[in-house]
Amino acid sequence: MRMSLWITLCLAVVGLPTESIRAQESKPTDVKITLNVEKEGPGGSFAQVGTDLTDSEVALLQAAIEKRMLELPLTRVLVPENYDHTHLFLSIVATKISTAGGKTIYAVSSALSVGKTQTTVGSLTHDVIVESSIDTMARAVVYYLSAVELRGITGGLDK
Repeated sequence: MRMSLWITLCLAVVGLPTESIRAQESKPTDVKITLNVEKEGPGGSFAQVGTDLTDSEVALLQAAIEKRMLELPLTRVLVPENYDHTHLFLSIVATKISTAGGKTIYAVSSALSVGKTQTTVGSLTHDVIVESSIDTMARAVVYYLSAVELRGITGGLDK
């Protein structure tokens, strides 16, 4: 903020227009994201201890992630899977696990990649997240996305 004020003052002193500079500084960059949430599905590893989420649980998780993602200050735009400009791909594969005490926990494999649909996609990060509810899972997934964004990875995406 101080640097921005300093640049504006310097431009004002030399007589250059400052309005367009301020407009450029405050112009948000849209971060375009394809979000894909799915259940593990049949035929998983023989050692798989989880069970698939129901279709309504998958829809609830996707809606909760979208809601939290779009509420954050950075401007995000959800784009379809066939969007062919550079953007982020957030892929979530979810399962639920019953503990010995009868409690249900949710686990997701969360992969974040960047690229275009028709070209090679580069993997940015991959994590496994375990939470006690669909709501806390959505919060954790969006925190995970925000942490990557804060590291500056998304700064070079074209629009």
